[in-house]
Amino acid sequence: MLVAVVEISQHEILLALAATGINLTPGAFRTLMAVPEPRDAINQLVVNYFTSKFARKTLSEEDVTEILNLPAQLPSSLAPPPAGLKPTKSTQTARGKGSLDVLVGKRSPPPPTASAPPIPPVVVPAPRSDVVPPLLVNSNSAVETDAFQVEEILPVSEINVQKFNVSEKILPRGEVSGGINDWHPTAREYATDVNVMSDPTRDLHTTGEMEDFLKVFQSRYEKLRKILLQHSDVGDAVPISEVRGQRTEGDVKVIGMVTDKRQTKTRNMLLELEDPTGRITVLVSQNKGEIYNLVGKIMLDQVICISGKLKINEGKSRIIFVEEFFWPDVPMTFRPNHAHDRVSAMFVSDMHVGSKEFMRPLWDRLVDFLNGHLGGDRQKQLAGEVKYLLIAGDAVDGIGIYPSQEENLTPGLDDIHNQYAVVQEMLQGVPEYIQIIYIPGNHEPVRNAIPMPAVPKKYSGELQDNLKVMCLGNPSMVAIHGVKTLMFHGDSFIDFSMNVPGVDVNHPETAMVECLRGRHLAPSFGKKTELAPAPFDWLVVDEIPDIFHTGHLHINGYGRYRNISCIGSGCFESQTDFMKSLGIMPTPGKPFIVRLYEPDLTVTQLDLQDIS
Repeated sequence: MLVAVVEISQHEILLALAATGINLTPGAFRTLMAVPEPRDAINQLVVNYFTSKFARKTLSEEDVTEILNLPAQLPSSLAPPPAGLKPTKSTQTARGKGSLDVLVGKRSPPPPTASAPPIPPVVVPAPRSDVVPPLLVNSNSAVETDAFQVEEILPVSEINVQKFNVSEKILPRGEVSGGINDWHPTAREYATDVNVMSDPTRDLHTTGEMEDFLKVFQSRYEKLRKILLQHSDVGDAVPISEVRGQRTEGDVKVIGMVTDKRQTKTRNMLLELEDPTGRITVLVSQNKGEIYNLVGKIMLDQVICISGKLKINEGKSRIIFVEEFFWPDVPMTFRPNHAHDRVSAMFVSDMHVGSKEFMRPLWDRLVDFLNGHLGGDRQKQLAGEVKYLLIAGDAVDGIGIYPSQEENLTPGLDDIHNQYAVVQEMLQGVPEYIQIIYIPGNHEPVRNAIPMPAVPKKYSGELQDNLKVMCLGNPSMVAIHGVKTLMFHGDSFIDFSMNVPGVDVNHPETAMVECLRGRHLAPSFGKKTELAPAPFDWLVVDEIPDIFHTGHLHINGYGRYRNISCIGSGCFESQTDFMKSLGIMPTPGKPFIVRLYEPDLTVTQLDLQDIS
């Protein structure tokens, strides 16, 4: 009985430390547990940590001793072994050693290295009383940001890791997981509830004529104009033709598409705005400070509203001196929907099946997690709530995507049908009650220009017929148990990083924020992102999502922007030569799970890496 009490205490303390963003080595944890009153010591640790020289550092045994002013050597008999997850007998089979690190709550990143970009300020909310025991108070771990809140993930800590021996067998969908009779996934009790709100697949017909491109830009302007006019500050905007016909100077407000942006010799910025009625030049003075700095956030072909002073020159030419910008953006008052059933969704992308760098063991570990083979009670409960698996593109590596790709393909997988056969085998291991939703990326056998149709049935037929995989286009919007989820591969994020200050490929959530600010997924035509005309612009975010899910960059990212959960789900592929050339260090095997039933859509990240 005494042993059970000690285990519960250690478990609570681990959860509380995870919620505060403090990370410890195993030796440091043993030192902390060895003091007479561990809970009091944790409170002291939290109070001192964030203002000390140890902030944002993984604490060693010596660090904890110094922060708490402990004796140099604690009696060894007082130090319990590190707590961790215990493998069940049914998991100790033939696949070999692996590990699962399930970290619950918000996390702080590891200290930046000399080569890594600076990590943006974060907001780490206080732990929820119904999720994490409220052991710690007065934690000074929250920092305000002016653009969005990034709820980051704790770096991997060895104190939460145990080794697991995992079965080599992948369970077919529908087969009961053997040897785990005490595990009853709650998600099995609920019917699938998916409403496809937007899918471009059936409406991408185009003749390729110039008129088709004109239609898509007209569609974009009208959609975004309607969104802008919903803002109280924009309702009095007038057509550009009305301003051009105005005979007196004064205050004006117009909505237009940005067709040009350039700097003058005096360092002022000139923008050309266009609407269906005409075109006008607007000027942003370098003396405008904050307004001037916002010009960097504006991309060509975005639709914005400007407010300013109309000046009429002697030659009757007109120019507007900008005093304020308005983006379509998301209202500050937006609140996300949540499910009424106790279900969750898992978000993954970029497996790149066929690539020599595809990390199959990580995927197998994910399947074992979903089948309840890994983790303790808390982790199995989390796995049992997963009702949906959302894949944001690049499930396969494809064929002929880039020059000399064949040199990087696994022998025997240089055929697209063989790659999809492996994908089918991989997805067979996912429990049958989990609905899989899959959109393409730039490596799938579809056109490279966005919007993309769903992967054709000649490649995905087995997935759809045998595994009931829902194949949609890129981008698509689905409501799962009422929670609106926008799925986009992220094809435009490189363009955002090259043209918008503050957007960083190592933090995909920064590009996602710009998509939401402008309410468009790929605004600039003629850049690296290939755009195809369609009867109307599928890339406008006219419906506000509760969750925004992307991939493509192979790097995990998570943040909240005006209460929208922005998830960049990383990958299952190790660093390729192409990634090395761009300086990209991927973060494979770290998918996200969102509890759809929580009002704040609580996010948890798994770490499937094998840590030795």
